[in-house]
Amino acid sequence: MDQRETFKTPEELKAILDNLRQEDATVWLLVDSEGLSRVSGKITALSSDAPAANATLQINDEKPLLLSEIVAVNGIFHADYSEC
Repeated sequence: MDQRETFKTPEELKAILDNLRQEDATVWLLVDSEGLSRVSGKITALSSDAPAANATLQINDEKPLLLSEIVAVNGIFHADYSEC
């Protein structure tokens, strides 16, 4: 049986991303925004004042991404994602 670590809520994803930011780790994202794309690099900003559902993330000071668009981070997938 195929088992993988998943996240179910925006709050869980935000916690994963915050830990990676604090560790200054490189992140690899799968993003679903007008089709699937990959984004990788260092987290340069993670909005902390917005509710997790509306939070944004910046990688390498690029255009902010909504957490709701992130399908996977470093191999940890959203539990509802079944495209792969």
